[in-house]
Amino acid sequence: CSTQKANWTNVTYHNITCHYNVWWNGNESYKEGLRKLEKTFKDDYTQILPVYQIGSKEQAMGIYQQMDKAIEKGVKGIKTHSIYLQGREYVKYVKNCYLLTAYATFEKQDYAATANTCRLIITQYAGSAESDEAKILLARCQTQEKQYTDAEVVLDQLVNDQQKGNFSAKLNDKLYLAMVEAVLPQEKYKKAVQYIRLALDETSSRQTKARLYFIMAQIYQVLDKRPTATKYFEK
Repeated sequence: CSTQKANWTNVTYHNITCHYNVWWNGNESYKEGLRKLEKTFKDDYTQILPVYQIGSKEQAMGIYQQMDKAIEKGVKGIKTHSIYLQGREYVKYVKNCYLLTAYATFEKQDYAATANTCRLIITQYAGSAESDEAKILLARCQTQEKQYTDAEVVLDQLVNDQQKGNFSAKLNDKLYLAMVEAVLPQEKYKKAVQYIRLALDETSSRQTKARLYFIMAQIYQVLDKRPTATKYFEK
């Protein structure tokens, strides 16, 4: 089927094929890599826990195989199935393939490559949920490179967009978690607590909730508010 015409048959064929033959396999490889990383990652409970288990460079190298496969599938989906005409992408899963490659390079800790992909998504798919998600991931790259102020500026702007109704609500949890990730290293504990509370309301993951409660308890412990810290440790 041609990628030069956006008729129903072409769009349907490429969307289904991109989804099930390409993106799905790449996403499964990506998830396999995350599970492998989770098994090797060890939290240091003497320090305030990170929001996400990023791991060391050596641990990241241990999942290169899975992430490289995810990138390969993402790139194949983009090159083979994109129907991008007059500033519009007609194949939904092509945008998912761009995000898949961005997340996979992020897990490899190749933040420059991730940032480049995110900027492409932001420009090419402006106003979409994928663009919002790319902005969050771009901020997370800045956080990992210790550009905390830059990351916080990006996330604050997204919060403003959210309040104006110009943000995809399904990404609220990712936005709040990215904000906590950015402000914790700056010891902005009041803001961290504010966004942990918001994230707790949005996330459905029991594992994420448990981690956030523990981080909250650690923050109150640092602030020498022991009764409040105890309450959250119990949670």
